[in-house]
Amino acid sequence: MSLQTIIDSAQTIDIDRRKIVGQTISRSQRLRTAERESSVAFKITVTPVARFRYSQYRTVLESLMQKDRFEESKVNLANRSGLDYITRYQGGLTSGQLSSMTISQFTGTTVTFGSLPSVSSSTYLFRAGDFIQPANSRYPYIVTQDLQRGSLSQATATVHRSLITSENTTTTGTFLVGTATTLQLVVTELPTYRLIQRDWAEFSGDFTLVEKII
Repeated sequence: MSLQTIIDSAQTIDIDRRKIVGQTISRSQRLRTAERESSVAFKITVTPVARFRYSQYRTVLESLMQKDRFEESKVNLANRSGLDYITRYQGGLTSGQLSSMTISQFTGTTVTFGSLPSVSSSTYLFRAGDFIQPANSRYPYIVTQDLQRGSLSQATATVHRSLITSENTTTTGTFLVGTATTLQLVVTELPTYRLIQRDWAEFSGDFTLVEKII
């Protein structure tokens, strides 16, 4: 729970999931862009709580120091109720209707859903920004456009990055949604901590976290 505790109590959370893009400007001032195919890993900078009780954080600190910048941690961005807005599901289905759906095909950035619920064709299955994650996968994906139920037996959504196949697992079948999704993160910048007065302590800087793609 160490890294999760840091995120739960953070002052700010900066999320970078920009694609790798090259830009050049010709002598005639024409802009050219090129996108490099990548997994678009999440990069997160966390400004931790301003100060904390050392006696209450000793277990957290020990876990952080043991994992250091080597071992990964499973983190939920919406683990605390006050943070649920970050990944909360925005569509129009109930939790029961969502759990009955399955991923029938996942190719590239295209996800096809089956076992659709019997709701109005105009009901939104997902809204742009919704997080989904195949049940057996390490990686969450974000829906890029609103998706309505429609009248067919299946519906297809586009997600923000191509399917990451290197984990060699099944990505069809059941899936997680919204606040149930998680990230596998490694700390790349680990601040030290200092004792500032009796039983009070503070971190020396921000935490930088990067999603570990295997």
